[in-house]
Amino acid sequence: MKKLLIAIFVFASIAFAKEQKYLIIFKDKGIYENFNLKQMDKNFLNSTLKLNDRAIARRIKSMGEDMIRWEDFPVYDAYIRDIENNGIKILRVLKWFNGVSAFLSENEISMLKKLDYVKKIKKIRQFIDRSAPINAASLPLSKLVFASDYGYSLDQAVLSEIPRVHQAGIKGTDVIIGVLDTGFDWQNHISLNTRNVINEYDFVFNDGITRDEANDTPGQHNHGTYCFSILGGYDPGNLIGPAYDAAFILAKTEDIRSEKHIEEDNYAAALEWMEAQGVDITSSSLGYTEFDAGQGSYIYADMDGETTIVTQAAELAFQRGVVTFSAAGNEGNSAWYYLSAPSDGFNTIGVGALSALGTRASFSGHGPSYDGRIKPDVSVLGVSVFGASTGAGIYTFQSGTSAATPIAAGIAGLLLSEYPHLSNYQVRKIFHESCDNSAVPDNERGYGLLSAKKALSFPNIQRIASDYRLNKIFFPDSAQQINGVTIHLSRNGSSFMPYTMIQKDSIRFFYDFSGFSSSDTLEFYFEISSNTGNFIEPGTNTYKLLYGNLNISLLTSFEKEKLIPIEITLDQNYPNPFNPGTLIRFYTPVSKSVQLEIFNSIGERIVTLFDGISKSGYNHFYWDGKKQSGQSVVSGIYFYMLSTDDFVQTRKMILLH
Repeated sequence: MKKLLIAIFVFASIAFAKEQKYLIIFKDKGIYENFNLKQMDKNFLNSTLKLNDRAIARRIKSMGEDMIRWEDFPVYDAYIRDIENNGIKILRVLKWFNGVSAFLSENEISMLKKLDYVKKIKKIRQFIDRSAPINAASLPLSKLVFASDYGYSLDQAVLSEIPRVHQAGIKGTDVIIGVLDTGFDWQNHISLNTRNVINEYDFVFNDGITRDEANDTPGQHNHGTYCFSILGGYDPGNLIGPAYDAAFILAKTEDIRSEKHIEEDNYAAALEWMEAQGVDITSSSLGYTEFDAGQGSYIYADMDGETTIVTQAAELAFQRGVVTFSAAGNEGNSAWYYLSAPSDGFNTIGVGALSALGTRASFSGHGPSYDGRIKPDVSVLGVSVFGASTGAGIYTFQSGTSAATPIAAGIAGLLLSEYPHLSNYQVRKIFHESCDNSAVPDNERGYGLLSAKKALSFPNIQRIASDYRLNKIFFPDSAQQINGVTIHLSRNGSSFMPYTMIQKDSIRFFYDFSGFSSSDTLEFYFEISSNTGNFIEPGTNTYKLLYGNLNISLLTSFEKEKLIPIEITLDQNYPNPFNPGTLIRFYTPVSKSVQLEIFNSIGERIVTLFDGISKSGYNHFYWDGKKQSGQSVVSGIYFYMLSTDDFVQTRKMILLH
């Protein structure tokens, strides 16, 4: 750790303007990324205490044992105190960025740059919102009476085949969805006041009230209320959102008092807060491209998936197991033309807007990202979408990718409600595979129209201990009854062999794989027997799976995993717990100098298993439960650590005598 420099500066009596907010990024967290085991234990515990049980479970599902990363460690308190002692008021502490935000004068910036623990001072932008819904319209008189319980929300539900999924009893139950927006007057609208809002926070005024307050511009909460209702509203006969039975966490991040602005640190802080509370999905209808004069605007080259603070925050949330959604933006008819941050993220699902005919809405932001990736990812109805307006029972039709995004996020809620075992990577892959443009994705509609029915019926893999289960839902026609399903399976190009799937109920089936190796490529299709005859799914194509992988391919690219890894990986030991010995495996992309060491629970090194040049690819070593001296160790928790000159990773194992 660098020596902390205490520097108290005496400022002249003149007042310096502090009109610009900055992010002060530190070089370390009192420890470095290549920390030793004793330091790791304390920081691991401190970081874990910030997460609730649900957040920990979600992280383990997507990240495994390595669920706490360096970004999760708290910002070093001594650095915070030192900056405050220099007369600077800290606004937000952002642990993922290892920094704090504050309004700074030029003199203060110069002072901070002299502190040896300060790595960078980065201007925080205030975005001009270009994603607010457009073309608001009154209710057409011809639709004041509607036969369906979906009321005027039927069009948006039907285009994405949501009612058929609701009919199967899938409503978003047991899923937590976080919504980031301008505010929420949810208690005062009939479609929202019975929803399960488990927490809310105002990141503008730092309180627990997300509806309009005295200092807000009147109507601040309108946009967020509208978007929330599209996702989770429930007022039969008027509006039913896709994931109406989910639980919700609401974050007011945008301050519209000055031309609809959001500050990046509000957005990042809200994502950190939501993630720690166990949110499964986040939906943000706030897409941004340009800024006020003098703010230092981002340009198209910055839409590269890694530059803007909001994009980095969304990607960090995704790395921790959250499915992140963001509006693609409404710049399709403007000089900007392209998508907006944070929908440019590598894993963040950017949502485009479609007309009722399934064609791209002219205003919907185009891809690609600056580095050439397909964007948006998916598209749903974004023209004349029905949602709540302010007032107890007032509704409106509005248009924009703001209106489309909560529909897509709600469909993810349905998918995770039915299949809670899915990782966020699986959800994203299923969305890409099940859209109507998956075979030939483009930069106008992305992978195409997202359908809840197709996403829920796409087969998925569930890991059960060391085995794998294939899950499949079939949605038959109204007069159709499924009598049984056969899976036809090919291994490494061999002939297809039939196997009977286990039937759970009238639409749900599964098949447990057995006798396969991790190098096997499987192809399969389904033969469905019904009262109206037999039929094949998926028709002329086949599903593909590399055994041991959780992702299934149908129309998008399928590649075998490379034998040589692209990065260093340390596997969990096997078996674990163990007695008397265990196998430890790691992978390196190239031969390099590595150390593999074992420590006891108080950080003492027990044995060095390997200290030398690794093989390119797979390396493995056996530990017999003995010290370097040959003496057997007692039962307990032990740690093994792999380190190189630029990489350190530690995992836990248990010895039971």
